[in-house]
Amino acid sequence: MSQRAVFGPRTSLLRAIGTAFLAIAIVFAGLASGASAQSKRTYAGFVLDAKTGITLYSYAADSPRYPASVTKVMTLYILFQELKAGRMSLNTRLKISRYAASAVPMKLNLRAGSTIRVKDAIKAVVTLSANDVARAIAENISGSESKFARRCFVFFETGYGKSGGRDGCWRFQ
Repeated sequence: MSQRAVFGPRTSLLRAIGTAFLAIAIVFAGLASGASAQSKRTYAGFVLDAKTGITLYSYAADSPRYPASVTKVMTLYILFQELKAGRMSLNTRLKISRYAASAVPMKLNLRAGSTIRVKDAIKAVVTLSANDVARAIAENISGSESKFARRCFVFFETGYGKSGGRDGCWRFQ
C-alpha cells in the first residue's frame, strides 16, 4: 500500500485546515492594521482550492482594488510572454539601473549595475513585491518603465480587456 493511499484523506484534511487558517490570517492582518490605513483601503480575500476549484473563502473578492499588486502581476505576465517567445530564459540576467535601485518602499536593495536572474526576479516580485526588481524587469523588457507601461496599455486595449483605472495604473508603487 502506498503512503499516498494511507495518508490521502488526512493530508487533504490538513491542507483544508491550513488553507482555512491562511484565510483567517489574511482577514485578521487586514483588521489589525490601523484605523487610518483602513480609511484609505478596504481589504479583500479569496482562497481557492487549486485541486478542486472550490472557493474556500471569499470576502469582497469582486470589489475594485488598488493597482500596485495588479501592476506587478501584469509585469510578470509580460515577462512570461517574453519567456514563452524565447526572448528571455530563466537564467537571463536583468541589469539593475540606478532608477530601479532607487525604488521604495519594498525592495531587495539591489545596487545599480548589479544583475539578477529572471527566475530570482520572479520569486522576488511574487514573494516580496519588490519594486526595484519590478522596475528592472520592465526596463530590461522595454528599455524604460514608461515604454513598458505603454506596452501594458496596448495589451489591454487590443481585446484582452480594459485596464479599469488608467490614471497612473502602470506606475510601479
